[in-house]
Amino acid sequence: MLKNKFILYLCTSIILVTAIGVAFMSFKENPSSGNTISENIEKPVIANIQSTQVDALYIDMKSTIKELAQQSDLIIEGTVIDTYEYTGISTMSTVSIANTIKGNSSREIKILQLNGDSVLEKQMTYILILGKQSDLENTYYVKGGTQGVFLEKGNILALSDEEMKKDFEKIKNLKSINKNLKDDKKLLLNYLKEIQ
Repeated sequence: MLKNKFILYLCTSIILVTAIGVAFMSFKENPSSGNTISENIEKPVIANIQSTQVDALYIDMKSTIKELAQQSDLIIEGTVIDTYEYTGISTMSTVSIANTIKGNSSREIKILQLNGDSVLEKQMTYILILGKQSDLENTYYVKGGTQGVFLEKGNILALSDEEMKKDFEKIKNLKSINKNLKDDKKLLLNYLKEIQ
């Protein structure tokens, strides 16, 4: 199932990136429409305006949280303070970091996601397993597409990826981590800190 999901996401991503490139080149060659790039942007772009690459192409999907975390550049707990459409197929979120589990970053980071991929919601708090976005400063993407998103709902974590849900249930049963904790957030944070 993981392999089929990977192939589907990879093909879709390649098609979308190609379509954006063609549309951008068409726009660039035909400026007679009266619109300029700067007129079409509602929010300031934090890097190169021509960048349409979103590194979250699902080539880094894993079957366990441990594998995902070990391959990450940054693991944080933070709250989304702003979101906006970055391109026709992607959303940029600004996250205020409350806790850094792995890596180094500023107090606020940007996270670029493909639309429809469990896009982060404003004012919600998450534990996020992230990779560094290759062409944008202080910007990251979610490892495994949706696998690195853990939404905090009180003491419970909501996971959108089935593989990660199964693995998290196994983690809850580890005696070295569990320690009779009923708080999903503390369990996951303890686990992530232990595997670093």
